[in-house]
Amino acid sequence: MKKLVLRALAAALILAAAGAGQAAWARVPEYTIAAADLKALGPGMQREVASLQYLMNGYQLQQFFALPSDTLRRDWITRFWAKHDPTPATPKNEMKTEHYLRADIAQSEFQIAEFPGWDKRGEVLIRYGFPDYRGTMPPEVTARKVHAPGELWFYKRHQMIVQFRDESMLGNFKYAITPLGDAEGVSPELMEFLTYDSEQTIQEQIPAQYLEFYEAPELNDPGKRWTKMDEVFKGLPQNTPLRPRVHGTREEIDDNASPDYARNLPANPSDVFYADEAREYASNFEGVLEDTPSSYPFNFAKTSFTFYFGVDQFRGGDGVNRIEVNLEFPVQPVEGKSLPARNYQAEAVVMDENYQVIERKKRDIALPSTMARPEGGRLMPAQIVFSLPRGYYRVAVNMSDLDVKHSSAYRTNVSSRNFDEELALSDILFAQKIAPTAELSPFSRGALEVVPHPIRRYAVGTPVPVYFEIYGLDLEERGQSDYEVEYRVVPSSDDKKSIFDRFDGGETLFASRFEGSGFNANEPLHLTIKSENLKPGLYDFIVRVKDELSQSETYRQASFRIVEKSGD
Repeated sequence: MKKLVLRALAAALILAAAGAGQAAWARVPEYTIAAADLKALGPGMQREVASLQYLMNGYQLQQFFALPSDTLRRDWITRFWAKHDPTPATPKNEMKTEHYLRADIAQSEFQIAEFPGWDKRGEVLIRYGFPDYRGTMPPEVTARKVHAPGELWFYKRHQMIVQFRDESMLGNFKYAITPLGDAEGVSPELMEFLTYDSEQTIQEQIPAQYLEFYEAPELNDPGKRWTKMDEVFKGLPQNTPLRPRVHGTREEIDDNASPDYARNLPANPSDVFYADEAREYASNFEGVLEDTPSSYPFNFAKTSFTFYFGVDQFRGGDGVNRIEVNLEFPVQPVEGKSLPARNYQAEAVVMDENYQVIERKKRDIALPSTMARPEGGRLMPAQIVFSLPRGYYRVAVNMSDLDVKHSSAYRTNVSSRNFDEELALSDILFAQKIAPTAELSPFSRGALEVVPHPIRRYAVGTPVPVYFEIYGLDLEERGQSDYEVEYRVVPSSDDKKSIFDRFDGGETLFASRFEGSGFNANEPLHLTIKSENLKPGLYDFIVRVKDELSQSETYRQASFRIVEKSGD
């Protein structure tokens, strides 16, 4: 009955939202910063929230202003930037650096007396960075109207035009948008005028003290970069945009975000400004503002590096867990280069719940180029290990291809389990291979070499090696343990049944049982799942361990995937 009521309530909410044209829970509440909010802040915190408001949603603004002191708000901002670090495993926060650079320039170049300290040009600059084209519109008196001075900014990556007018004639530029949401009076002729006859270029608005953070595009000399004021303008064509130089990130166009880029923006910019494009770009700003409140160069940089990772826990001692960050990455040749070796770097950082760094580790990996495959079919393993007291942690992982300067970063949370007080099982580690250790290996576990396989994908018919550890076995008088291990392979399901019910009931595709004994309360185990009779799909591996002396039991579950053989 309770489920029926909940379903009926959910259906009513959906119907009500549909009548409003949008799912009710998809709408974030608006929050307008009031004078009373600002009075509660110190001057420094007012400057912080002036620019951060464009990155915060309504819930976050409510939470921020509800805090009772600037000290707590400073802690909140520290966590905010840690959470929004695009490369959380590295010491640098590219988004934070670029954001405060934009805010400084907005304050310097588009200053007004009232909050937030800059006009609408400053807001757009903070949200989206420098436009690709910027034109000034001088004041004009016609027979029908007096036109205030204005500016038009054009963003290629968002395919949008933002137009401003200084109706007050006091240097406070506001949006010049029609009731239909379009920039005013945008025509192909106006676009062409702004492109070729604008009085100012965007780099003229960058103060000299900030030029070191920016670079001009490559000209005749591919290796030359322009960082000084007199060099920036020497030989540069009109309206040449400067790119942010932020820790090596590059601002590039994402083909998926701009599929018609090649057609719309050819070598001759005047070809862009046809009437249809002018109308489309003139009406895009409000949509972009709602869907993408802010963007940064690395949002568009095609520098991602594909890799796979998993975080597995094992007992590391009394009150200490061994946290293993296991990685796999493809080894591919570098196009147009012949290298004696391919160079990679894995980096992982462990943070507490407040994003304070506890420990950081790097691993440099050099592999012979002969291991590279054009299709990237070979996955190379790597591992970074931390020994940590039990607790709650945030783990960030970054993997870089140093030869082509591509990298990707991911973040996950880890809550340590207690392996000390009773019968327990470690995480299930799926492996590329498990074999006796023949020589020194970074994947050695005593007498075994266990090479991790965090992607957990195996071709049909390929053995599936599995490793796990048992903790807390009782020992009899001679110091010997006796236990039983039983495991099953079942189709993966979203069924909310308990692990016990799934083990004892439902469809079982493969099952096995064996008895073991040892002279230690903690025992490492490894086994191999046969996959000959498994069709491609996702499966759950469920293992039960029973301590014969204490008659206690424990379970653990993990998933793996069977895929078609390559070439099938």
